[in-house]
Amino acid sequence: MCKKELIPGIFNYCDRWCERCPFNNRCEIFDPADQEKDWSEVDANEFIEEITATFEKTMNLLKIEADANGMNWNQLVADAKEVELEEPVLPKDHEKAVTLASNYRRQVTKWLKDHSEDIKATTVSLVQEIDLGIEYANENNTQFINAIESINWYYALIEAKLRRAISGLNSDSEAELKDFPQTHANGCAKITMLFINKSICAWEEISQIMPAQKDPILDHLALLSRMRTKIQKIFPAHEAFIRPGFDTFIL
Repeated sequence: MCKKELIPGIFNYCDRWCERCPFNNRCEIFDPADQEKDWSEVDANEFIEEITATFEKTMNLLKIEADANGMNWNQLVADAKEVELEEPVLPKDHEKAVTLASNYRRQVTKWLKDHSEDIKATTVSLVQEIDLGIEYANENNTQFINAIESINWYYALIEAKLRRAISGLNSDSEAELKDFPQTHANGCAKITMLFINKSICAWEEISQIMPAQKDPILDHLALLSRMRTKIQKIFPAHEAFIRPGFDTFIL
């Protein structure tokens, strides 16, 4: 892969779903081998080794970026070790947004666990409909599987990315840039909103195929809707943030 094909920083504002990303061949940290590995066969030690290797690769990219901008990497590391981090006291609205995301994560975790057999039964039923040649059965099956995968992929990422956005907004480094769209906080808020919107679409698909779950799904949708409202209020400029690659490149 030629360096000119890479999109700098694209991995900072993506959904980490590399196998579905149209830009994975332009991402500096994407490794095709990761997509071929069967993680169910990986033991704990190998998993730790993989995480360590990814961390080292990321740190090396940061060092290259620092050197390119005339910064002393060793001094940056030394300074970082002397910094005492404290959890910031968040404004009430910010704390509420994080609480909503945390509640959604716990709520969906419980739903996925409690209804795992229902999900399997629904999948089996849809496959049987395909075998019977029922109209739209194949489309319904594909939509259902994609919806369940999306819920499973995004429900924890929403909280993680929102916390990152809130943290950035309350950091000294971004305090004076709150009205400037191109900040890390706005970038994280934008990708969080993307996770929320995709999750809303997924729950609506599941609701149509599992009508018995309509009430709990409405609870999930209510939390997502409240989060979306909070984010729009806290990050009014987030939509104007330009994500490298996704908002600037054409395939």
